[in-house]
Amino acid sequence: MINRLGPYQVEGVLGRGGMGAVYSGMGESGERVALKILQPDLADNENFRERFQAEIESLKKLRHPRIVQLFGYGEQDGNLFYAMELVDGGSLQDELSRGRRFHWRDVTRIAAEICQALKHAHDHGVIHRDLKPANLLLDRQESVKLTDFGIAKLFGARSQTAQGGVMGTADYMAPEQAEGLPATARCDLYSLGCVMFTLLAGHPPFRGKSMAEVVHQLRYAEPPRVRNLVWDVPQALDEIIDQLLRKDPQQRIPTALALGNRLQALERSLSVGPETVNVPASSDEPPGATRLLPTAPDARVSLVIDAELAAQATAAMTHEDSPPIVSARGTKPTGTKPLDLATEPNGTRFTTVDVTHDKGRSTDEATEPGPWLLVFVTTLLIVVAVTGGVYFWNHQPSADALYRVIARAAESGNESALNQVETQTELFLQDHSDDPRYAEVAALHEEIQLGKLKRVLEAKSHRRKEMQEMTAVERAYLEAIRLAADQPEVAAQHLRSLVDLYSGAALDSVDATRCLLLARKKLETLESQLSDRQRRDLPILKKRLQDASEFDATDPNRAREIRAALIDLYHDKPWAADIVQQARSELQASEKDL
Repeated sequence: MINRLGPYQVEGVLGRGGMGAVYSGMGESGERVALKILQPDLADNENFRERFQAEIESLKKLRHPRIVQLFGYGEQDGNLFYAMELVDGGSLQDELSRGRRFHWRDVTRIAAEICQALKHAHDHGVIHRDLKPANLLLDRQESVKLTDFGIAKLFGARSQTAQGGVMGTADYMAPEQAEGLPATARCDLYSLGCVMFTLLAGHPPFRGKSMAEVVHQLRYAEPPRVRNLVWDVPQALDEIIDQLLRKDPQQRIPTALALGNRLQALERSLSVGPETVNVPASSDEPPGATRLLPTAPDARVSLVIDAELAAQATAAMTHEDSPPIVSARGTKPTGTKPLDLATEPNGTRFTTVDVTHDKGRSTDEATEPGPWLLVFVTTLLIVVAVTGGVYFWNHQPSADALYRVIARAAESGNESALNQVETQTELFLQDHSDDPRYAEVAALHEEIQLGKLKRVLEAKSHRRKEMQEMTAVERAYLEAIRLAADQPEVAAQHLRSLVDLYSGAALDSVDATRCLLLARKKLETLESQLSDRQRRDLPILKKRLQDASEFDATDPNRAREIRAALIDLYHDKPWAADIVQQARSELQASEKDL
């Protein structure tokens, strides 16, 4: 067991693979890290050391809250290793393996966050090359962090460095990667399309019994449309994923910035209901592409000018001298300095990556912009803010306009449609408290919040650590929900006890109060179902008892079998207690007669 790597005390093993192991570690100042150590024979390979050097130089450039941070790298006792930020959460692959299916709104948000990470990496000349759910980590707030840039291929592709070699996980690699061509930014975007498809459908676009079969489909078969598999996926999101999965890289959405803007526009447009308009896409998207934006005045929306202009202005400042893209074959970036990982006499060499000046930054590193550019951007933002303020005050949605959108969603009886009008309910409650429809909208808003809490709790129930951190109300509720499918009577009793115990108590959070309300609603549903079952099943059970009485004279053994079976099947059903007691009495009487 390794006790120490560089300045870090090793705490335990997080995982092992064919190329090495991952440990959790603690630094001298108490920070926790993930320590990835490569097998000793890899360090003896000069070609591998060169690739390790190139990848470390690439990783040192990346400073972004959506990318797992590199803290340092070194060599100890012949082992190459590096220290990374430890994300206290599982991966998207872990969630999928537990059976979780993601709502399209969650997928849209996650994909937009990944776009932020990819934009930062691509602007610094780094391509991930192996984007997949296993390399996307969720923190406690369910925000995503991208890990294993480049280094992932050092772990998993020992012999894949030859010209034309395939690099990437088959389920998520782009067709051109499968043909051995150099990876580009659009390869990462293709992989992101596969990830989005998988989160929605529960499986990648192409499936096969072998890697060769998957690669063949990847190169020659058309991917299915996710909307044909998941009915509530919006058409606009289906079209985005379809465009990302095009065989021809030139037909895909060209950049992470363009994709991120389209996802944000999609989320804004669908937050105001079905009334949307098509707006020309940004200049870096293919001709004919459009983005969906909400129509005024049915919602309070940000200006069309907002994110696009601001993002492009920022891009103008930061991307004039972007370094060359690193190829799929591990080409060293221009100007790479040797890492000089020679072993010192004490057997250890460790280099810390200076991240203090970047801590907390969410924007890309850039040279200082010229004063004229800062003046231009500042002026532009002031104009946008002033124009937006005028637009906003002149286009505040009326109570009638908001209510029309809310009512349409409520009348549909579709939970997904109701979720889409959360913004409208909030605006209505905020601006129209004297409207006679206020109580009705408040009830719908509370129903939306209950639905969100229910989804969050169900997601947490698959993660043992988060289950331990739940409140007593939340844990009791989830335990009852687990029982509901197979033992509805027991689940109803659990929920009844939960409601009786905490009703009127001063709960410590809004979520705990809402969870108690969820328990009441679930109890009402179960009691209604059990009442229906009672009305349906009791006459049948009574008829079987009558049959047993008739068999007493002609076939007493058959009579006993019927009564014993009835007792066995329904002894734990409160609604059948009278029938079960009658069956027991008759069975005991018949046994005395023997």
